[in-house]
Amino acid sequence: MTDCIFVADVGGTNARFALVGRGEDGRPAIRGIAKLRAADYPTFGQCALAWLKTLDAGLRPKAATLAVAGPILGTTVALTNRAWTIEIPDLQAELGLDRLHVINDFAAIAYSLPLIAREHMYALPGPAWPAAGLPEIVGLLGPGTGLGVAISLSAGRSRAVIATEGGHCGFAPADDVEIEVLRLLAAKFGRVSAERLISGPGLKNIYQALGTIRAMDIVEREPAGIVEAANQGDPLARLAVERFCLVLATLAGDLALAQGALAIAIAGGIPPKILPYLATEAVRERFNAKGRRRDMMEVTPLAVITDPEPGLLGAAAHLAAAHWPVFAPGHSSLGGKRLDGGF
Repeated sequence: MTDCIFVADVGGTNARFALVGRGEDGRPAIRGIAKLRAADYPTFGQCALAWLKTLDAGLRPKAATLAVAGPILGTTVALTNRAWTIEIPDLQAELGLDRLHVINDFAAIAYSLPLIAREHMYALPGPAWPAAGLPEIVGLLGPGTGLGVAISLSAGRSRAVIATEGGHCGFAPADDVEIEVLRLLAAKFGRVSAERLISGPGLKNIYQALGTIRAMDIVEREPAGIVEAANQGDPLARLAVERFCLVLATLAGDLALAQGALAIAIAGGIPPKILPYLATEAVRERFNAKGRRRDMMEVTPLAVITDPEPGLLGAAAHLAAAHWPVFAPGHSSLGGKRLDGGF
């Protein structure tokens, strides 16, 4: 049998899997990307076993890195937006792995930053995203099923990553409309975190709150339906998507200040689908509007990651670093290229 190593990007909605091997240039390469619906499986172990059964019979799983949407607390990982709890030693035994690494999903995306091709960094209004290399500190946030936050730091010839739970910091309204939204959400949830607005469910919360505030007809829609309706000219849906972008920009600016970030990258499943709403001067103004520190914000690049699989990309970088010591995530020799190619 042939040993194989693999990666998974485990979110609240989907779990993505891919095999990892060495490309002809010695770099890690990913292939065979598959996506499974998390709702179809009572546990992540069963989900992973279902994918493993699709592999060629001669392949034996040897090691894996999982990028998981939740905090890593010792050997236990509880997904924030899915009723899955992973006990790392038990999962390793269940999957028959020699080694299992588990990292936060946004830590994985942070590991991917030096590897993402320049054309997959969609620059928003303001300073251009660096053509080569990364600033010393890059902040990362991204709305999907939840809201992830991480930091990428220069560490000599490589980059270090800090996973955070910054998506659960408190929501700070920036105008009268958002104060009213906060009041409505506080009545429903008590404490209102940033994730209550900046996520898929958050977009739905904004849509319903704005409909209540403006006495507009509220059609029951899921987040994707709100975006589709906005694109088709629905007034309430458009207001909701525009407000979502403003709130996202406010938090991005707050994180830049809190982290000392010299650039901010926006990831997650939602931003690439709403680029026309994000690429506006109003969004940039929200990002810049930090009072006495406006000057710092005006020189901070802001970009959306449009690479389709940054989580798998970063998990592969992490796994390669663990198994192939000559490879370090973010090493300057990688040249910002994707991890793809032949085996």
